[in-house]
Amino acid sequence: MPSRKRLCLSTLGFRYEVGESSAARPTEGQGVDYRFVNTLDAEARGRGIGEVGYGIRDTWIDPAEIVPEIAPMTVLSQTVHSELQNHQEQVYAHEFQLQTHQVRLQLQSTLIQTQHQLYETRFQMQQAEIAELRETDRRRQAQMAETLRVMGDMRREMDDMQVELLALRGQPRRAGQPGGDARVPNHQDAPRDADS
Repeated sequence: MPSRKRLCLSTLGFRYEVGESSAARPTEGQGVDYRFVNTLDAEARGRGIGEVGYGIRDTWIDPAEIVPEIAPMTVLSQTVHSELQNHQEQVYAHEFQLQTHQVRLQLQSTLIQTQHQLYETRFQMQQAEIAELRETDRRRQAQMAETLRVMGDMRREMDDMQVELLALRGQPRRAGQPGGDARVPNHQDAPRDADS
């Protein structure tokens, strides 16, 4: 861009369109001279809203014209803002309640899982103990059966011995009598049997 053409912007209102101005020219040692600004100010005051010149469009809005429209909007926006804030607080309260409920559910779930694991461990321990008790019972029953068998054998032997003893008692006492058999012992000297 040539040095004599510069972009310029005037502060005549809220919004402007920027264009090139041929009025901007360099000055010796003092920077750029914007002597057209006074002209712009004068034109803006005279024309009001519209084309100011030099490629700048004035979009000035007079605050005095819009103030009556702002007041009801402000009350309405405050009401809406207040309602939105109340709704937001309610939403936050519900969200907090939901989070609290979710934490409770997680704690209950953890407690239930822990109890389940505890019961499972107890069940397995009881099953192992039952298996040990069954094995002990089986061994003791085997020992009892063996004891009963041995006792049966002993009883038969005792019965046989008792029969022999009774048979020996019933034989005549020959050893102590004249003419008796010396092979048969004399049982008179032996202690008496508790049965007789």
